[in-house]
Amino acid sequence: MEIIELIVVGWLISMLLVRRSSHKGLGVELTWLQAARVVFCRGVAGLTAGFALGALVGLGLSSGLLKASVLREHVYIVLPVVSLCGLASLLAFQKAMQFFTGKEISLVATVRTVLIELGYYVAFVVTLSLVIMIVLSLIEFWPILGPDYFLTVFMGTEG
Repeated sequence: MEIIELIVVGWLISMLLVRRSSHKGLGVELTWLQAARVVFCRGVAGLTAGFALGALVGLGLSSGLLKASVLREHVYIVLPVVSLCGLASLLAFQKAMQFFTGKEISLVATVRTVLIELGYYVAFVVTLSLVIMIVLSLIEFWPILGPDYFLTVFMGTEG
């Protein structure tokens, strides 16, 4: 059951990031439904490319063109596969944005929007990590130091 909750939370976060980055990068205001469709199209494109490339690797292994030991020993071979999945996702993002906005969107504008989205994502992850770290630190040290210590440190008063 947790996987469904994680998928829903990830989808909501992606929708929020797509809405903000498309507004800042393209000047386009997406509705929540349009953002959900863009995220869905982009995810399907990335997954489809991943499964297609995985099927090609499987065919190569079964036909003898590829050796499993080569794939295990040379991890950097995975980089082009991941890059192709990312490229498919980027192109799907561009086409979905063109479809839902009715505007012609250049590849440069699409890349700029995706980089803005990446910046928002990194800021979100850093902020979330700091909040979790502070909460866990309070849970860990509250019983040891007591509330008087925190009042003195944060408020400058004696409890």
